[in-house]
Amino acid sequence: MKKGLLSLAFSLVFLGASLSTSHDVFAAGLSVTSIGGVSTGGTVTTWANEGYNPLLVGTASPSASISIDIDSVVASTMSATDGSWSYKPTTLSSAGSYEVALSSGSESVLFTLTIAQAASAATTATTSAATTSAVTTPTTLPQTGSDDILLLLAGGVFLMISGAYAGAHMLGYFSES
Repeated sequence: MKKGLLSLAFSLVFLGASLSTSHDVFAAGLSVTSIGGVSTGGTVTTWANEGYNPLLVGTASPSASISIDIDSVVASTMSATDGSWSYKPTTLSSAGSYEVALSSGSESVLFTLTIAQAASAATTATTSAATTSAVTTPTTLPQTGSDDILLLLAGGVFLMISGAYAGAHMLGYFSES
């Protein structure tokens, strides 16, 4: 009986340890894929746009919150379940250069957006870009520790079985013969 209980307890501990192996989860990188309807190629450090309040479009992790800081005016949006997001600023109504900082979790994208007055009413959005990357993207998400719960559970079961065996032995339920 003693060997059977110890064998069961060790089997549970090893089962919990084998189930708690770590798996890397890769994040969809935060990026701006187009500004004012023109593709950025996924990376941008400076961007010139002819026309006010250009639509920003990009990708992020699915259902992620994205913070958008344009010259200290902060707004936010959420990405869809496929990771796509868009934001139409309302504060870029005059010509000039604006510092844009996007962040989601531990990822960030920083670039300078220059707004030029449209040459005519017919020309509302022509753009150009420099494609040097300023994107900080981690390769894996931090581990939450949820895998360790199985190991803790197995350890708890082992302690309960050991305690029950020791208590039963002390009360004389097992004979020494």
